[in-house]
Parts: sequence; C-alpha cells; structure tokens
Amino acid sequence: MPFQVFESQMVVISETRFTIRYAQAADIEQMVAIQEAVYDGYSPWQAADFSFELRHPEDRIYLVVEHEHRLVAFIGLVQRAWYHDLHITNLAVLPIWQGHGIGSFLLKMVQKLGEELNLPATSLEVRASNHIARRLYEKIGYQTIAIIKEYYRDNHEDALSMVLNIDR
Repeated sequence: MPFQVFESQMVVISETRFTIRYAQAADIEQMVAIQEAVYDGYSPWQAADFSFELRHPEDRIYLVVEHEHRLVAFIGLVQRAWYHDLHITNLAVLPIWQGHGIGSFLLKMVQKLGEELNLPATSLEVRASNHIARRLYEKIGYQTIAIIKEYYRDNHEDALSMVLNIDR
C-alpha cells in the first residue's frame, strides 16, 4: 500500500487550526456538497464516484481538511504506475475558505508525498476556463504540457494537463 506515508495531522494554515486526515465513506456527502458549493450547484463527481475511489486504497488516497468537525476541503490522488507520477484527481475548497492557503498547503503536501514515494512528478488536469485554479497551480510551479480537447463530459470543455517535476 503506497500511501502509508501519510498520517492524520493537525496543521495551522493562516492562523487557523485544521485537521487533515484520510477521507472515509461517512465524508462522501460533505465532499459532494463542497463540489456543489464550488461549482454553483453542480457536482462533477457523484457519491458513487467517491465511493469507488475510497474502495481502492492500493493506489488512491483521499484526504479531507476539517475545521471544527466540518469538512472545508478535500484532495484526491492516484499513483499512476504507467506515468510514474502522483496524479491529482480532485481538489476542492469551500468558497468561503478559498484564498486562505488551504489549496496551496494541499498541493505542497502532495509534492512531499511524491518525494517520499520517489516519484519524479505530480500531475493534474484543470478546466481551461478555471483561471483561479490555473493561477494557483502555476504559482506552485505546475506547467502546462498539453491541451486535452473536449475532456470534460458535462460541457465538452478543454482541459489543460499540468505537471510539476519534483526536485530531489
């Protein structure tokens, strides 16, 4: 199991205390609600999608960020053997918590996990129109390597494939 490198932890981000821990089946409803808040009532991933991901811990990990026993963010990762990378499948932060450094913290945590797993890169796809997320990824050091035409099923929007090479 590659993700034994992570242990639940209490962290302080922007002077606020959070708990970061493994997602559990009981968190799925709140994870869907976070996506609905981020995407104006639409959840790109349904409960069944999250349930599938959580049932495959051999190559996937989902972490949640909790503040006062409520989820405020989550991130999903998969270790892809064929690309030899750690791929971010999903990242969402409640709108009221955006801009507080939670997304940046999670992305840096992913980079550390990749280093601990001796992986050369982390990767993700982002909607071409999601300029806020793209700026965050670029600030962390992700670079666009490809445009994937009509990647998103809901509206056939293009995605940018982005990679962060991990320094060792």
